[in-house]
Amino acid sequence: MQPRTHAPRDTFDEKLDGILQRTQYHRVETDADRETIYRLRYDAYWREKTIWERADARFTDDYDKDENAFVFGVTIDGALAGSIRLHVVSPLCRRGPAVDTYGDILGPLLDGGETFVDPSRFVTNPLVRPGAKLLPFAVTRLACMAAEHFATDWMLATVRLEHAAFYRRFCSLKPLTAPRTYPCLMKPLMLLGERNEDIRESVFTRYPVFSSTLAERLALFEAADERSSSLEARPVNDNRSIRGEEIA
Repeated sequence: MQPRTHAPRDTFDEKLDGILQRTQYHRVETDADRETIYRLRYDAYWREKTIWERADARFTDDYDKDENAFVFGVTIDGALAGSIRLHVVSPLCRRGPAVDTYGDILGPLLDGGETFVDPSRFVTNPLVRPGAKLLPFAVTRLACMAAEHFATDWMLATVRLEHAAFYRRFCSLKPLTAPRTYPCLMKPLMLLGERNEDIRESVFTRYPVFSSTLAERLALFEAADERSSSLEARPVNDNRSIRGEEIA
Protein backbone atom coordinates (compact mmCIF):
# COMPACT_ATOMS: atom_id res chain seq x y z
CA MET A 1 0.00 0.00 0.00
CA GLN A 2 1.34 3.37 -0.96
CA PRO A 3 1.70 5.84 1.92
CA ARG A 4 -0.96 8.53 1.95
CA THR A 5 0.31 11.90 0.87
CA HIS A 6 -1.17 15.27 1.63
CA ALA A 7 -1.07 18.33 -0.56
CA PRO A 8 1.13 20.96 1.08
CA ARG A 9 -0.77 23.75 2.78
CA ASP A 10 -0.44 27.19 1.37
CA THR A 11 2.03 29.36 3.23
CA PHE A 12 0.87 32.50 5.00
CA ASP A 13 2.39 34.59 2.21
CA GLU A 14 0.50 32.62 -0.45
CA LYS A 15 -2.79 32.93 1.42
CA LEU A 16 -2.31 36.65 1.89
CA ASP A 17 -1.37 37.08 -1.75
CA GLY A 18 -4.62 35.33 -2.66
CA ILE A 19 -6.57 37.86 -0.59
CA LEU A 20 -4.64 40.78 -2.07
CA GLN A 21 -5.56 39.67 -5.58
CA ARG A 22 -9.19 40.31 -4.59
CA THR A 23 -8.41 43.48 -2.64
CA GLN A 24 -8.61 47.07 -3.81
CA TYR A 25 -7.29 50.15 -1.99
CA HIS A 26 -9.26 53.37 -2.34
CA ARG A 27 -7.94 56.74 -1.27
CA VAL A 28 -10.92 58.51 0.30
CA GLU A 29 -11.33 62.00 -1.14
CA THR A 30 -15.02 62.69 -1.78
CA ASP A 31 -17.49 63.74 0.92
CA ALA A 32 -19.67 60.73 0.13
CA ASP A 33 -16.79 58.29 0.58
CA ARG A 34 -15.72 60.02 3.79
CA GLU A 35 -19.21 59.58 5.23
CA THR A 36 -19.11 55.89 4.35
CA ILE A 37 -15.82 55.49 6.22
CA TYR A 38 -17.02 57.52 9.21
CA ARG A 39 -20.03 55.21 9.56
CA LEU A 40 -17.86 52.10 9.28
CA ARG A 41 -15.56 53.51 11.96
CA TYR A 42 -18.45 54.25 14.28
CA ASP A 43 -19.83 50.73 13.95
CA ALA A 44 -16.40 49.21 14.67
CA TYR A 45 -15.50 51.42 17.62
CA TRP A 46 -18.97 51.33 19.16
CA ARG A 47 -18.99 47.54 18.89
CA GLU A 48 -15.78 47.49 20.98
CA LYS A 49 -17.19 50.08 23.41
CA THR A 50 -14.21 52.36 22.84
CA ILE A 51 -16.22 55.50 21.95
CA TRP A 52 -19.28 57.24 23.28
CA GLU A 53 -22.62 56.69 21.57
CA ARG A 54 -23.55 59.31 18.97
CA ALA A 55 -26.96 60.02 17.47
CA ASP A 56 -25.48 60.53 13.99
CA ALA A 57 -23.65 57.16 14.09
CA ARG A 58 -20.47 58.57 12.55
CA PHE A 59 -16.93 58.84 13.93
CA THR A 60 -14.59 61.55 12.70
CA ASP A 61 -12.21 64.10 14.21
CA ASP A 62 -10.13 67.13 13.27
CA TYR A 63 -7.23 64.95 12.10
CA ASP A 64 -9.19 63.55 9.15
CA LYS A 65 -8.63 66.57 6.93
CA ASP A 66 -5.00 67.30 7.83
CA GLU A 67 -2.84 68.05 4.82
CA ASN A 68 -0.50 65.22 5.81
CA ALA A 69 -3.30 62.66 6.37
CA PHE A 70 -4.38 59.91 3.98
CA VAL A 71 -7.64 58.06 4.62
CA PHE A 72 -8.17 54.76 2.82
CA GLY A 73 -11.01 52.33 2.33
CA VAL A 74 -10.23 48.70 1.58
CA THR A 75 -12.61 46.48 -0.39
CA ILE A 76 -12.56 42.73 -0.97
CA ASP A 77 -14.58 41.44 -3.91
CA GLY A 78 -16.18 44.89 -4.11
CA ALA A 79 -17.43 44.98 -0.50
CA LEU A 80 -16.10 47.52 1.98
CA ALA A 81 -13.89 45.51 4.33
CA GLY A 82 -11.83 48.01 6.31
CA SER A 83 -10.22 51.41 6.61
CA ILE A 84 -7.11 53.07 7.96
CA ARG A 85 -5.81 56.63 8.30
CA LEU A 86 -2.13 57.40 7.81
CA HIS A 87 -0.35 60.59 8.88
CA VAL A 88 3.07 61.25 7.39
CA VAL A 89 4.79 63.28 10.10
CA SER A 90 8.00 65.27 9.63
CA PRO A 91 9.79 68.21 11.27
CA LEU A 92 8.04 70.49 8.76
CA CYS A 93 4.58 68.98 9.33
CA ARG A 94 4.22 67.73 12.89
CA ARG A 95 0.48 67.27 12.89
CA GLY A 96 -0.75 63.83 13.97
CA PRO A 97 -2.57 62.13 16.85
CA ALA A 98 0.50 60.23 18.05
CA VAL A 99 2.59 63.41 18.22
CA ASP A 100 -0.10 65.16 20.26
CA THR A 101 -0.45 62.20 22.63
CA TYR A 102 3.18 61.10 23.00
CA GLY A 103 4.96 64.38 22.35
CA ASP A 104 7.53 63.74 25.07
CA ILE A 105 8.74 60.71 23.09
CA LEU A 106 8.24 61.85 19.50
CA GLY A 107 9.04 65.56 19.87
CA PRO A 108 12.78 65.06 20.43
CA LEU A 109 12.92 62.66 17.48
CA LEU A 110 11.26 65.25 15.25
CA ASP A 111 13.69 67.88 16.55
CA GLY A 112 16.46 65.56 15.37
CA GLY A 113 15.01 65.39 11.85
CA GLU A 114 13.23 62.02 12.12
CA THR A 115 10.03 61.23 10.18
CA PHE A 116 7.13 58.84 10.91
CA VAL A 117 4.16 57.03 9.48
CA ASP A 118 1.45 57.33 12.14
CA PRO A 119 -1.45 54.91 11.44
CA SER A 120 -4.76 55.42 13.24
CA ARG A 121 -8.50 54.68 12.96
CA PHE A 122 -7.77 51.14 11.77
CA VAL A 123 -11.10 49.28 11.50
CA THR A 124 -12.50 46.19 9.79
CA ASN A 125 -16.01 45.24 8.75
CA PRO A 126 -17.26 42.12 10.61
CA LEU A 127 -19.76 41.45 7.82
CA VAL A 128 -16.95 40.62 5.40
CA ARG A 129 -16.30 36.90 5.88
CA PRO A 130 -13.93 35.73 3.10
CA GLY A 131 -10.36 36.05 4.33
CA ALA A 132 -11.48 37.66 7.60
CA LYS A 133 -8.45 36.40 9.52
CA LEU A 134 -6.09 37.91 6.97
CA LEU A 135 -7.98 41.18 6.55
CA PRO A 136 -5.91 43.10 9.15
CA PHE A 137 -2.74 42.24 7.22
CA ALA A 138 -4.25 43.47 3.94
CA VAL A 139 -5.17 46.79 5.60
CA THR A 140 -1.88 47.34 7.45
CA ARG A 141 0.04 46.74 4.21
CA LEU A 142 -0.95 50.33 3.37
CA ALA A 143 1.23 51.61 6.21
CA CYS A 144 4.22 49.74 4.77
CA MET A 145 3.51 51.25 1.37
CA ALA A 146 3.40 54.76 2.86
CA ALA A 147 6.70 54.23 4.68
CA GLU A 148 8.30 53.08 1.43
CA HIS A 149 6.82 55.88 -0.67
CA PHE A 150 7.77 58.71 1.69
CA ALA A 151 11.02 57.07 2.88
CA THR A 152 10.14 57.71 6.52
CA ASP A 153 12.47 56.77 9.36
CA TRP A 154 9.91 55.22 11.71
CA MET A 155 6.72 53.19 11.72
CA LEU A 156 4.43 53.84 14.68
CA ALA A 157 1.42 52.01 16.08
CA THR A 158 -0.98 53.24 18.76
CA VAL A 159 -2.86 50.23 20.10
CA ARG A 160 -4.69 48.83 23.08
CA LEU A 161 -2.53 46.82 25.44
CA GLU A 162 -4.23 43.55 24.49
CA HIS A 163 -3.37 44.10 20.81
CA ALA A 164 0.31 44.94 21.34
CA ALA A 165 1.48 41.32 21.03
CA PHE A 166 0.30 41.17 17.40
CA TYR A 167 2.33 44.23 16.42
CA ARG A 168 5.39 43.04 18.32
CA ARG A 169 5.26 39.58 16.76
CA PHE A 170 4.30 40.44 13.21
CA CYS A 171 5.79 43.92 12.67
CA SER A 172 8.68 43.69 15.15
CA LEU A 173 7.49 46.93 16.79
CA LYS A 174 8.79 47.73 20.26
CA PRO A 175 6.80 49.33 23.11
CA LEU A 176 7.76 52.99 23.58
CA THR A 177 5.24 53.99 26.28
CA ALA A 178 2.69 52.60 28.67
CA PRO A 179 -0.99 53.08 27.70
CA ARG A 180 -2.19 56.70 27.76
CA THR A 181 -5.42 58.59 27.20
CA TYR A 182 -5.90 58.97 23.45
CA PRO A 183 -7.95 61.59 21.54
CA CYS A 184 -11.69 60.78 21.30
CA LEU A 185 -11.37 57.25 22.74
CA MET A 186 -12.61 55.82 26.03
CA LYS A 187 -9.78 53.29 26.33
CA PRO A 188 -6.06 54.14 26.60
CA LEU A 189 -3.57 53.28 23.87
CA MET A 190 0.14 52.52 24.07
CA LEU A 191 2.75 53.63 21.56
CA LEU A 192 4.91 51.12 19.69
CA GLY A 193 7.49 51.87 17.04
CA GLU A 194 10.51 50.71 15.10
CA ARG A 195 12.82 52.08 12.46
CA ASN A 196 11.57 51.27 8.97
CA GLU A 197 14.91 49.89 7.80
CA ASP A 198 14.62 47.21 10.50
CA ILE A 199 11.00 46.49 9.55
CA ARG A 200 11.97 46.05 5.91
CA GLU A 201 14.64 43.55 6.86
CA SER A 202 12.38 41.52 9.15
CA VAL A 203 8.88 41.79 7.62
CA PHE A 204 9.64 42.06 3.90
CA THR A 205 12.10 39.18 4.11
CA ARG A 206 9.56 36.91 5.79
CA TYR A 207 6.55 38.18 3.82
CA PRO A 208 7.55 39.47 0.37
CA VAL A 209 3.89 40.19 -0.44
CA PHE A 210 4.19 43.29 1.76
CA SER A 211 6.50 44.88 -0.79
CA SER A 212 4.89 47.10 -3.43
CA THR A 213 5.56 48.63 -6.82
CA LEU A 214 6.22 52.27 -7.58
CA ALA A 215 3.04 52.32 -9.69
CA GLU A 216 0.97 51.14 -6.72
CA ARG A 217 2.41 53.78 -4.43
CA LEU A 218 2.04 56.62 -6.93
CA ALA A 219 -1.60 55.73 -7.52
CA LEU A 220 -2.34 55.91 -3.80
CA PHE A 221 -0.22 58.77 -2.52
CA GLU A 222 0.06 61.30 -5.34
CA ALA A 223 -2.34 64.23 -5.37
CA ALA A 224 -5.47 63.44 -7.36
CA ASP A 225 -4.73 66.03 -10.03
CA GLU A 226 -1.18 64.68 -10.49
CA ARG A 227 -2.01 60.99 -10.99
CA SER A 228 -1.19 59.57 -14.39
CA SER A 229 -3.90 57.72 -16.29
CA SER A 230 -1.22 55.62 -17.98
CA LEU A 231 -0.12 53.66 -14.91
CA GLU A 232 -0.02 49.89 -15.30
CA ALA A 233 -3.04 47.85 -14.26
CA ARG A 234 -2.88 47.15 -10.53
CA PRO A 235 -4.81 44.15 -9.15
CA VAL A 236 -4.85 45.54 -5.59
CA ASN A 237 -5.49 49.20 -6.44
CA ASP A 238 -8.57 50.63 -8.06
CA ASN A 239 -9.69 54.22 -7.60
CA ARG A 240 -13.41 53.60 -8.11
CA SER A 241 -15.58 55.33 -5.53
CA ILE A 242 -16.78 53.36 -2.53
CA ARG A 243 -20.49 52.71 -2.64
CA GLY A 244 -22.23 53.42 0.65
CA GLU A 245 -24.54 50.41 0.36
CA GLU A 246 -21.54 48.08 0.48
CA ILE A 247 -21.31 48.46 4.26
CA ALA A 248 -24.50 46.45 4.82
